[in-house]
Amino acid sequence: MANYFVVHRSSNLINGVIASSYCPDSTRYYLFIPASEKALTVYDKILLKDGFVDIGDLYNRSKYALEWRKDQIPYSDEGLATPQKVRYREEAVPESPNRESLIYSWLDANPSADAYDLNDEFCTGMLAAKAYFDKHKLTN
Repeated sequence: MANYFVVHRSSNLINGVIASSYCPDSTRYYLFIPASEKALTVYDKILLKDGFVDIGDLYNRSKYALEWRKDQIPYSDEGLATPQKVRYREEAVPESPNRESLIYSWLDANPSADAYDLNDEFCTGMLAAKAYFDKHKLTN
C-alpha cells in the first residue's frame, strides 16, 4: 500500500497521511500527493517541531518529497518549489481636492450664482452655503 499526503488546496497545509492501494481522486478541497518513506520521516520531524506542515515548506526541506514530481515535470530532472510570500497592502485612496477650493472655483465659473445655487450644487446646507458665498465675496 502506498502512502499519500492529504493537502488542503486553499491553504497548502498537509492535513494528514493516508495509506491506500490506489491513488485517491483529488476533490475540490483536497489533493492527494504520493509520499515516500523518507518524505514521511521529514514530515514527522517538521510536524513535531512546528505543529503544522505546509507542502511548500516540505518541498524546501526534503528532496525526497519531490520524487513524485519528476514524472510530471517533462523538461526538468528535479522539481524546485519555492513558496512565495504574498504581502498585501491597503488600497491607495485617491486624494480628493479640497472642498473649499472646489466651491471657490465653481463660484468663479458661475458669477451669477447665489447661496441657493451653491447649496443645490454641493449639498452644503443653506447656512454653510451663505458662509462660503460671503467669504468668497470678501476675498474677491
